[in-house]
Amino acid sequence: MKKTKVAARKVKGILTPKLLTKIQQMKLRDLVDCYRNGQFVVMSSWFQRIAQDKKWEQSDCKKAKQYMRALFDTSTGVTAFVTIDIDIVENCLKNEIQKAEGDIKNLYKDILAELQTLNKNGAEALILDGQNRLEFALLKYYNGDISCDIPVEDGYLRDVLYEELSADLKKQIDNLPVQYIECTSDCIKNITDLIIALNEGIKWTEHEKRIIRLTSVNYNIFKIVNRGGIMRDLWALLNTEKALSNDYSSSNKGESLFLLEMLYIIRNHTIGNASQLNDLVDVQDENVLGQIQFLDDMVFWLRKYLSTKCYQTFNKKFSLFATLFQFMLSLTYKGGLPSSNLFEKQYDLKQIKNPQLFLEELTSELLNMHQDDTKWETNAKGQKIPKVNTFPSFCMNAKKDNALVGKIEEFRPVMNKLLNEWIGKDIISPARVRKSIDSYTRTEVRRKYKSKVITSPPQFKSILPKDSSIDHGIRVEDGGTNNIDNLEIVPKKDNSRTSKFSRKEL
Repeated sequence: MKKTKVAARKVKGILTPKLLTKIQQMKLRDLVDCYRNGQFVVMSSWFQRIAQDKKWEQSDCKKAKQYMRALFDTSTGVTAFVTIDIDIVENCLKNEIQKAEGDIKNLYKDILAELQTLNKNGAEALILDGQNRLEFALLKYYNGDISCDIPVEDGYLRDVLYEELSADLKKQIDNLPVQYIECTSDCIKNITDLIIALNEGIKWTEHEKRIIRLTSVNYNIFKIVNRGGIMRDLWALLNTEKALSNDYSSSNKGESLFLLEMLYIIRNHTIGNASQLNDLVDVQDENVLGQIQFLDDMVFWLRKYLSTKCYQTFNKKFSLFATLFQFMLSLTYKGGLPSSNLFEKQYDLKQIKNPQLFLEELTSELLNMHQDDTKWETNAKGQKIPKVNTFPSFCMNAKKDNALVGKIEEFRPVMNKLLNEWIGKDIISPARVRKSIDSYTRTEVRRKYKSKVITSPPQFKSILPKDSSIDHGIRVEDGGTNNIDNLEIVPKKDNSRTSKFSRKEL
């Protein structure tokens, strides 16, 4: 290698006044061995980006080779590695556990348990920045998986493997001093703030910064993503059909981005912009956990029943999958969405008796609507583009405020026709329709029946107020209203029976 004095490596603006840091040096071979042997580890679920394998391995590992060449040419500055002692992070978490409550306490406990397992297996430090350089450049080079250019006195040795080098060159490479920054802190938030500030060639996406924050919502979203590999499998199948855009790729934690957007739809009826999603991860109201649980149920249900035929429908069309998911929310979320009343009725997932056929027919109709020639036109450049305010335009511009309602409005006639057909085909069970009775009407009905014995029909005998409830004489399903004349006092056990059978049938 060139006999050049080792230059100070360029350290980008990653340090914060809240963190104590110390710049250290380590021999290159020792650094790689620490990573190979598990002394330096990553926790991509919490404290790292997902490994950027595609970016580093594309074009015959071009990025990895460029990094290696810059590293070996000691006149070129390269970014330092950043680590933090695992014991320091453990102590930070233990301090936070003492103060935290609820899901946040559970979040810290989960991270602590994972750290303690790593520690027990020999881990000494977490890598906060440099995982990709180690995994896809340095380790691959030492393993003989990639070659690179080596600077020497009279130029370069082109495209050589480590094992092809002379003993002297191997020794120079092994002993090359590499800088790393050793951090310490007494607060877990300072550590996550540092991770967000770190930069490895490209800036983090807005979502990568958002999802690394240790909040209750993020914790529960991660539980869905990681539960039994179900979400990962769903995403892998979508990726096979080339349906995932860069925003939703696993390498950018796209699964969690999608779930956050769906959660925002449940709560606000739009997908939500970056700022609104940033606020969402801090939400702690009483409804959010139930809403996230519903998302978990929906992911499990779709992974179980989406067939190969459905996935082929999504080929290069992630917007169709997202539309399917959004329609299922509007159709089945028990809390009710503003869009739910645009379909004729709501259903529970359990009422869908033939889920696979249901999904195949729905995705087929979604594709037909998307490909309808009457909804497309040719622009001045000869390109085929969707007409404004049509189903495909709402799909392709899904983050506009009116996109969800627009899609449902366009698809509503088809959806309502399908719902009626599915009932006839016994694909779904008829929806149970409920009409709530306001408190004033309840009071009037009870006053009307107070101290009276109900004798007709005889199976509904009851004396108020013991074990009684208010029921519709003519069921809502059969056109009954909340008029006092249509409301009766009946035993609770018989009220539940009338949800399945009419009075006449009973």
